[in-house]
Amino acid sequence: MELLVGLFDSERRIGDYLTAQEFCERGETYVAARRSAGKAAEGPALSEEDLARVRSLRDELLARWATTRPGETLELTFHVPVPG
Repeated sequence: MELLVGLFDSERRIGDYLTAQEFCERGETYVAARRSAGKAAEGPALSEEDLARVRSLRDELLARWATTRPGETLELTFHVPVPG
């Protein structure tokens, strides 16, 4: 999870989006390094559509945060699907 946050944050700062393939390649590099250090890790499996949805939501939330004045609260609601 930290890997994904870092990748999305890096591309936002740089202003250049990674492709799904680039995300997966960087994930594979990360996983290989973790496993060689004896730690468990799993790489991301994201499609271009997944990336677009995450970026859209991220941009929406950052826009909301930018308009939140000091002392105000930004509340987020998360919907967790129930397996069934």
